Amino acid sequence: MAEIQIFCTHCDYRFTVSSGLAGTTINCPHCKEDFVVHAPSTPPMERTTNRPAAIAALAVLVIVLILLIWGAFNGKSRKNNLLQTPPSSPAASVEVRTP
Repeated sequence: MAEIQIFCTHCDYRFTVSSGLAGTTINCPHCKEDFVVHAPSTPPMERTTNRPAAIAALAVLVIVLILLIWGAFNGKSRKNNLLQTPPSSPAASVEVRTP
């Protein structure tokens, strides 16, 4: 018979037993308490999340949001400055003539 991985309901000790013991009461090899072996209804899900990649993606998202917010505040003031005509200076309107 196939083996199943179970854990003690008293001490959370994990160990493997034969699937034929499902529905029976056994003693935990660790804490010696009795508990019922339950057959798994579905196979345990494999971990599909790649944690470092998820953290890196989150970091990139945060940086992009910060840059967008910063650009929105700074871009507004730059846009206003670009639309305004610069003040004319007296030196710029003086013509220099050579003899």
